[in-house]
Amino acid sequence: MTSAELKTIRESLGLTAQWLADRVNVSLRTIRYWESGKSDIPLDVISQIEHLQKNFLKSVNTHVKEIKIILEKTKPEFVVLLRYRTDEDLWSYQTQFHPMPTTFHAQISMRVKSEFSDKNVRIVYFDPENYETWLSGKEDNSAKRAEWASVNFTDA
Repeated sequence: MTSAELKTIRESLGLTAQWLADRVNVSLRTIRYWESGKSDIPLDVISQIEHLQKNFLKSVNTHVKEIKIILEKTKPEFVVLLRYRTDEDLWSYQTQFHPMPTTFHAQISMRVKSEFSDKNVRIVYFDPENYETWLSGKEDNSAKRAEWASVNFTDA
């Protein structure tokens, strides 16, 4: 992996250099050296970046398939993708994304949205307080969040 590839992949995944530094237990300066070509990128870091990229693409492909099924079966006016405002909200409601930041999830949403026409997929902010009130003690799951999004869609 070249220094330019590392930086391009990191940025395309919505990850900051500081996030990567924290993840691989090095200083921000070390990341900058790797990305500028001043230092070689260790093989274990290359492996981690490649793993993140594979998970990212897998997640995009899964979401695209799910939305295609929804659009074909139910023919809704649009499908709503939820955008989490904080890492904590993302990790609370989408535990599989921990420790990835909301920017990683946002990049997935944008890639998914780009697979469809603008009128079919919309990205809206998730409101945990409103959702929990609406849920009124029922068990949380992705189907419930999708239902909430479809009946509570606002452009706010």
